[in-house]
Amino acid sequence: MHVQDSEIHGLGVFTDRKFLIGEIVLEFQGDVVDISDTHTVTIDGSHIQLDKVLRYVNHSLEPNCIMDGYSLRAVSVIEKGEEITFDYDMGLWRFREHDDVIRSIESFKDSFNKKE
Repeated sequence: MHVQDSEIHGLGVFTDRKFLIGEIVLEFQGDVVDISDTHTVTIDGSHIQLDKVLRYVNHSLEPNCIMDGYSLRAVSVIEKGEEITFDYDMGLWRFREHDDVIRSIESFKDSFNKKE
């Protein structure tokens, strides 16, 4: 992953390889802080300070990723060099409206788990 100028807004995060539906693209890592600000994400009631890459993931109403726990997971094929986006207002619970994508992710997880 790398940060570069974005057509969406300011800077954005772009892939260095192709990602398939259901793959984890990025994981939220950082310190837990007391207050929420523009460089935090709230997961399970904790405010996580975003690292230097994650803070540049831009919002989209047609995202190529969704939050899945502490991860951003691809909901479409993301080509090398494509910008990573997710809907800042959309938790996984709201994304259930898109059953076809959820089924794809669940199918991916099932097939991955069977390999182990």
